[in-house]
Amino acid sequence: AYQTAVDFSSRLASVFPVAGSALLGFWKPPTTPVALMDIHGTLDDTIPANASNGYQYPNFTAPHGGVFSDDGMYYENNSAILESVAKVNNCSFGGPLHWPTSYDGKGDWYCMQPFGSCGRYPVVRCTWNGKHRLPLVGQHVNVNVSHQDKMLAFGRIGYEWMQHHYLGSP
Repeated sequence: AYQTAVDFSSRLASVFPVAGSALLGFWKPPTTPVALMDIHGTLDDTIPANASNGYQYPNFTAPHGGVFSDDGMYYENNSAILESVAKVNNCSFGGPLHWPTSYDGKGDWYCMQPFGSCGRYPVVRCTWNGKHRLPLVGQHVNVNVSHQDKMLAFGRIGYEWMQHHYLGSP
């Protein structure tokens, strides 16, 4: 989804990658603004969002601020990806702002705009207490939702996001 945002930013209103990143050294920010919601579990070491939850190989650090995955690959730090999109989107770079969703607090699900207000093209990071899976699926602490709701969560979250960010939206 990150590469799609880059290649088609002039034709897309929004993207919402889940548990993904760009291979280290291959990320280039989009040329036009695009609303972006990054979704990552805090325990994901398959494609980690940052070095603190990356695969912990003894005495090893990924080069160039990247992260090391349990698949043996190097990925870009997602904070750097989001920051580059925030610059294209003319975000305020003020303090972080909460981004409300219907799943707030379930499985420690929380979304925020880490680079402040971005107007029509927000940059949002969502996290939850989980691994490399869809949101709220798998073993979680404090998840008070039915199995069916867990299985539908990603679709609902995506729908909430896309219904507010579409081509021609105000």
